[in-house]
Amino acid sequence: MKFNINGKLLKDIVRIVSLKGKYNSGFGNKVEELPNQIFIRATEDMVYFYNGNPGTFVVYRYETEAEPGICCVQTNVLLNYIANEDTTFSCKNGKVVMLVGDSIITYPTVFRSEHLNIVTKLQDYLSNLTASEIIKRDKIRVTPKLELGSKFLVSKTQLISAMDMAERVGNCVYKLDWDTETLEVSSKTNTSEVSTEIMTSKGAGMPSTVNISLPVGAILKHVDDVRVALCYDDERPLIIATEEVTILRAPREVR
Repeated sequence: MKFNINGKLLKDIVRIVSLKGKYNSGFGNKVEELPNQIFIRATEDMVYFYNGNPGTFVVYRYETEAEPGICCVQTNVLLNYIANEDTTFSCKNGKVVMLVGDSIITYPTVFRSEHLNIVTKLQDYLSNLTASEIIKRDKIRVTPKLELGSKFLVSKTQLISAMDMAERVGNCVYKLDWDTETLEVSSKTNTSEVSTEIMTSKGAGMPSTVNISLPVGAILKHVDDVRVALCYDDERPLIIATEEVTILRAPREVR
């Protein structure tokens, strides 16, 4: 595997696929992130960056010429050597070699990824499931046994603003309620509640509601796309997709 990438972009990609942010922790919230490992797969014209755990899958698509291959690296080690300049990343025989400016950095790959089975199970369904692909399809197959029907587009800026405001409530559980025309983003505790309505476009399917705990605003701030596709049915996993990023997140039970 071998490809070239700007260091600042690589740092943003690592932040995105780490999904670092505030999550619900029972009676409050705490900052968490996905496992400290990133799985990288390169084809001749695309490099995919993956991460996941039993309730989450994320992929970032970086379009570039590359030498095909796969590897898994520790997130903190990769971040330690990223600089804001062009970088050549290569992997062979269990070792990563990064060319950063005049420096050559070498470190080992991860022999075994903790949740690699999540990536391998879902990558065929989600690797190229972009926002435009979601809107194009009638039904969205996201796992071997799960197909979703309701889908729509929203403004990335408006979604970030709504999610950031809902986060201020403090419990980091968000209700997404779509009535086929507008999306209501809300969050509440025993004493406080915030709700924001966003106009949607190119919607299809039945009205749908899902509760999730995911730092959507913090993640999308690092993405360039202006539109975001959401796809979910009642209390089913949620798909959030742009042209660059696709996230699958399990629903949150609210009692």
